Amino acid sequence: MKTKTNVKAGGLDNNHNQGGLAVKSKVKAGALSAGIQAGDFIWADKIYKDLATFKKGYQDIEAKGGGDAALMAKAKQYYDWYDYLDAYRFARKATATG
Repeated sequence: MKTKTNVKAGGLDNNHNQGGLAVKSKVKAGALSAGIQAGDFIWADKIYKDLATFKKGYQDIEAKGGGDAALMAKAKQYYDWYDYLDAYRFARKATATG
């Protein structure tokens, strides 16, 4: 069965489109109440946006340079592990911006 979706290229809407189809199917079958939306179940896009903000925050701090070298090295380690929250936190601490 082919499903038609409106997916933005590289966008975050795919989760909501696919989830929306699943929710509509369950509402139609009577398994979920009317008015339920995919956003009631899917938080991936919100988390992704937060992580992208932390990633950019680390990159901005790192680009300015300076700060405690040991803490910045730890921040870089977290960044390399894709742990953008902790990378950002250590970078802020290293530069005393937070």
